[in-house]
Amino acid sequence: MNQMSQSMDAGRGATPSSMQELLDRLDEAATGDETSLEDIIETMGGASFVPVLMVPALAVVTPLSGIPAFSSICGIFIALVAAQSLFGRDHLWLPGWLTRRTVPSDRLRSSMDKL
Repeated sequence: MNQMSQSMDAGRGATPSSMQELLDRLDEAATGDETSLEDIIETMGGASFVPVLMVPALAVVTPLSGIPAFSSICGIFIALVAAQSLFGRDHLWLPGWLTRRTVPSDRLRSSMDKL
């Protein structure tokens, strides 16, 4: 492998330095007809923890928190994701049945354009 391709691979695996860079990477990852959740998480790298932690945290401050056990389930999910970060994982681990799920690439690109 030459030096140019090594530096490109290293840049792809590095944590994005800005939100714009993260969105650009996600837009580039949306190739083919469908993009898997695994591709999205690998593209985000170390930045995969923050968005996944924000979703349940924001859901708890909505009226959804009135649903019995909703806050507890969100808290457990937050603790599990935070533990992965605490133990030094370089990106979020999710079970295979979940990472094999796909989203249409054109829909992902459209969402990234809106963001």
